[in-house]
Amino acid sequence: MSTEEKEVQVGEEKMTKVILTKEAIFQASDIHFEEVPVPEWGGVARLRILPGNEREDFEQLCQHRQMGKGAAKKMDIHGMKVELLSRCLVDEENNRIFAEKDREDLKLLNKKNGKVLDDLFKKACEMNGIGPEAEAEIEKN
Repeated sequence: MSTEEKEVQVGEEKMTKVILTKEAIFQASDIHFEEVPVPEWGGVARLRILPGNEREDFEQLCQHRQMGKGAAKKMDIHGMKVELLSRCLVDEENNRIFAEKDREDLKLLNKKNGKVLDDLFKKACEMNGIGPEAEAEIEKN
């Protein structure tokens, strides 16, 4: 057994616990995808979990849109759905299909079926642990 592996007791079973190394973390394939049927658009939308740097960019955008203080704090959510979707929607090769710098594409996307955008936004939030439900879950643990 290497120095990175240890025997641990989990319930009634003994398991091998692997202590991660930097190399193991960097090699792990951890950006997962889900395909969501969108019959209104004639296909499936492929959503991904955001890499850390893109998630931080999105969180920073959200913080910039917060207004007010304390209990009166609100967020200007105009356009936030397409901001998140532009980061999560990818093609078959897992390349983003929208760039946040192309504001015209985001405006056109925002004119699409609102229910479809809502459904995709909810799924992207669920996958990425974004939103009040995710915050409540974090506070519970």
